[in-house]
Amino acid sequence: MAAGANLGEKLFGMVKTIGPVFQSHATGLELFDLAVGVAGAVILYFVVQSKIKKARKFRRDILKDLLNIGHNAKSMFFMLLVFACITIPQGGAETCIVASGILCSMMVITTFSFDEQSKWTKYAMIMPVSKKDYVISKFIVLAIFSLVGVLVGTVLGTIGGLLLHKINSVTSFLMSLCATAIGFIIADIFGSVSIPLLFKFGAEKARLMTLIAFVVPVIVCYGAYQLLIALGVSFTTKLIVILLCASPVITAVWNYVMYKISYWIFDNKELLN
Repeated sequence: MAAGANLGEKLFGMVKTIGPVFQSHATGLELFDLAVGVAGAVILYFVVQSKIKKARKFRRDILKDLLNIGHNAKSMFFMLLVFACITIPQGGAETCIVASGILCSMMVITTFSFDEQSKWTKYAMIMPVSKKDYVISKFIVLAIFSLVGVLVGTVLGTIGGLLLHKINSVTSFLMSLCATAIGFIIADIFGSVSIPLLFKFGAEKARLMTLIAFVVPVIVCYGAYQLLIALGVSFTTKLIVILLCASPVITAVWNYVMYKISYWIFDNKELLN
């Protein structure tokens, strides 16, 4: 069990337990560890390939969102730079990476705002674009935003960590790379919660609710954590490795559930009034 008296201390204790995973640079020799690692790598490969194939199919909607957001790229980079200056001295490169991913994932809200202002959604529905394709394209755009966020955060976090001596060993560098994968998963899960709300209420009405909804994944994760503790499960190094390897599957399942909810909402929404 992670040490600490309250929720914040317990979550911080859980994060600190990731460190021992990278204390040894040699690959584990146990067959189970190797099997879990290979399985996680294979699952992640197929998830990425699936995203690429879908991205080609929905290229038109994706390019439209990326071009619209591209006009704000400079201001977004400036915000990430400010976040890096704030988070790196306090929490290190890992905090910067995760925060950058979450911040960029919230840009999906802006894409809905652009669509509403330009009446794009109604226009798209009279073109050979199905509602299913439109919904899926939003999840792909979210994944792209989250990936760009953690990659930029990794670059800024690494540079800042080296300058401030937060990254001073191979172990700390490996932990920052691990934070890149974890940051993408966290950002993608958090962002996917907002998409059903955006389809239901629109960008302006859902903006505040979206910020509140970001708490939902935290509550779910903390509830699962407390359940495991109640069942007597301790967070050992091996269990952390298993959870990290299983995280792509968890992310895929979560996104599928959010997609089904979003599609159901959008499919029952009248657009051509």
